[in-house]
Amino acid sequence: MKEAEQAGKAFIETHPDKDLGYYVTATVYFNNEIYDKAQQYYLDAIARDSSSFMAWYQLIFTDAELNVPHTLYEHSKTAMRFYPEQPIFYLFNGLSLIDKKEYELSIKVFERGRKMSADKKLTASFDTYIADIYHELGNKEKMYEYYDKVLRNDPENLYVLNNYAYFLSLDGTRLDDALKMSSITIEKEPKNVT
Repeated sequence: MKEAEQAGKAFIETHPDKDLGYYVTATVYFNNEIYDKAQQYYLDAIARDSSSFMAWYQLIFTDAELNVPHTLYEHSKTAMRFYPEQPIFYLFNGLSLIDKKEYELSIKVFERGRKMSADKKLTASFDTYIADIYHELGNKEKMYEYYDKVLRNDPENLYVLNNYAYFLSLDGTRLDDALKMSSITIEKEPKNVT
């Protein structure tokens, strides 16, 4: 870590107006789980080049690690303005809205990001969060609809299989489906108490 940190800081001293040294130093801190310093250096990199996709991308992940919803919300919102076609920023913005208990707005943000996603796993993540919000709002029909969407993209999603089976069993409906889903989760993770 020491050598990479020194290299980044040397670049900053030589080229204080360039974003690269700040980005490299931030990444060293991020990789060593020193997230508060990583965040500051990513912000410094963005201050020098606000169009740096990688700096925004890493900043958002750093914010998520720091678990400060307001900061994640503000940074992801700004990143969405710079990169309106990048679904990952919508995912994190939606997550920050869940933390703020702004569920309806979160669904809208997730839906927009979902439409841009070409990655099945990312699409499944959007659908999982939307389903969870509908559960929170008490809308079982929509929750099941989105769980079905998740399983179309990610048929062995253990989190969704477990939750889906649990909620079906609570409702006393489609118990054969619930048993199949639960059996998959038990087979894949026999020691998972959930």
